[in-house]
Amino acid sequence: MVDDIVPVVTGAVTDIIDDISPLVTLLNGVVSLRGNVQPDNGPVYSQEAFVLTVGDLLGAGGVGTIVLAHAQVGPNSVAEYEPELDASSPVVAGGETLVNSSGWPPNTDVDLQLTDENGDPVGDPITVTTDGEGNIPRTRP
Repeated sequence: MVDDIVPVVTGAVTDIIDDISPLVTLLNGVVSLRGNVQPDNGPVYSQEAFVLTVGDLLGAGGVGTIVLAHAQVGPNSVAEYEPELDASSPVVAGGETLVNSSGWPPNTDVDLQLTDENGDPVGDPITVTTDGEGNIPRTRP
């Protein structure tokens, strides 16, 4: 019985596909839905989840394209900072030194550590916050 039904069903499905094939071809020229589209944007990586394109029935060109989801990532420009620091030396124990420093990222905490002639730390580090131009202010913390 199965051997008799399979050719009948296959023939019917083939007839249906043959009948609607011109309509499907026409619709492919009018409406297109693509998933996982990765356009070539040079160094910027783009990912479009679904792109729906609608054309006209005469095939004269697209009417419009709708991007249903889009994500993009590219190289970030990173500012390079070159801090400069100048302090009077030597400093007598318990004395003060004037520190001038610039070139830091703006509004950033910077730890300053005094060292002896061998490079060993003297006392605890002092945290100062740079101003809006990346300079260490002249006030004492």
